[in-house]
Amino acid sequence: MIFVYEPLCKGLSHEKVNSGFLYGLSLAFPGEKIRLYADQTHITAIQSILIHDDVKIDGLEFSPITFKNKRGLSEVFQRWWHLKNLFSTAKRGGIKKIFFLSFNAETLYVIKKLNTFFQLKFTFVLHGDFESVADWPPIKNPIVFPIKSFPVDPQAFNFFKKIKGSPKEIIKKIRARCSLLIQRHLTFNFSRHLFNLKKIIEYKSSPDFRYIVLSPHIYKNLDRFFDLSKIQFEVVTLPTKFRKVEPPPKNEYAKFAVFGHGDAVALLNIASLLLERSIEVPYEIRIIGMDNRAALCSPHITTTTKGIRLERSQMEELANDIDVFLILYDESKYRLSCSGSILEAMSLGKPVIHFNNMCLNEFNRKDSPIGYSCKSMNEFLDKMEYVIKNYASIQNELQIFRDNIYINRAKFSIESSVPKIKSSFAW
Repeated sequence: MIFVYEPLCKGLSHEKVNSGFLYGLSLAFPGEKIRLYADQTHITAIQSILIHDDVKIDGLEFSPITFKNKRGLSEVFQRWWHLKNLFSTAKRGGIKKIFFLSFNAETLYVIKKLNTFFQLKFTFVLHGDFESVADWPPIKNPIVFPIKSFPVDPQAFNFFKKIKGSPKEIIKKIRARCSLLIQRHLTFNFSRHLFNLKKIIEYKSSPDFRYIVLSPHIYKNLDRFFDLSKIQFEVVTLPTKFRKVEPPPKNEYAKFAVFGHGDAVALLNIASLLLERSIEVPYEIRIIGMDNRAALCSPHITTTTKGIRLERSQMEELANDIDVFLILYDESKYRLSCSGSILEAMSLGKPVIHFNNMCLNEFNRKDSPIGYSCKSMNEFLDKMEYVIKNYASIQNELQIFRDNIYINRAKFSIESSVPKIKSSFAW
């Protein structure tokens, strides 16, 4: 049996990638039962996405756990008892290895301390927190966002409407809220200083600990920060179960979309600056996600939700008639982590326009382009304007991008990652 542990995620957080790893493990170790330890809300999300992706994993078991995401010493004390019980269960069942879908510095510290007694082996998946190990030099030509603030929505949330009661009660609630924010800020800074992720990865380094990075570009950067002769890293491309691609859209004008979390400040700037170009033909920029703050800056922006998270099937349906996905992360983002946005675009068969970025360029390569990589704000706007004004005449160009997406889907599929998943957990 394979024990898989998710110590951080609740609800829909990471449900796509985690379900991908479960599927990948089932392919890498056929016949092995898999037991997932996770919060019940996350288990429900995993079950839902497996049904949605039509993935059946024989012998998959779920074991709900309860935890509060704290930081610092409180996290250490909580994890100590949770993990001690997990390791005891593993030893009794003859389990010698545990697969962690995520972790933070405090969790890893506890594991390394406890493992003095249990002598287990571990594989850890590295996510966004891994960015904290790097001290990068300033970017030479950063993307400049001239607009910093969002327009005021008259229908938006009103702070004073929510806080009801007498003046004394209102003051009390404001003080409590301020106290909570200060406490969170101090706790976060304290934990980042005391539990430094890079130092804890290096602490008691041993062959019993292996780490998975989610894109080849991350591995290329690792020797700048770690001694790779002492710490074992494996590359498993962010596991994505690619869905069946719908036929290309047949629109009267160009339709763009930001799919998922996105970057509201970047979208605000792009949509506003594009509006200044006085483009006379119609186009649409659709927000398929929760963050609608940029919507008021342009009549070309359409929204799909009022701050409510959509089900994945709803998001994918809203993307069916989209021509191009906009990915708005600049060069400073995703240097030691992997954005799911580019893989979502590949899953849905959508060409992309994005800023120059290590992660995105890894999947949008010059020898097999799936869209446009832009080194500046003006270049990004030029590409959007080019698609808008020449929409009818560039359909063959967009189809070339789609054809390359289909080729790359085979290269980056979960099935292609099975050997790496196996080697990351079999030693």
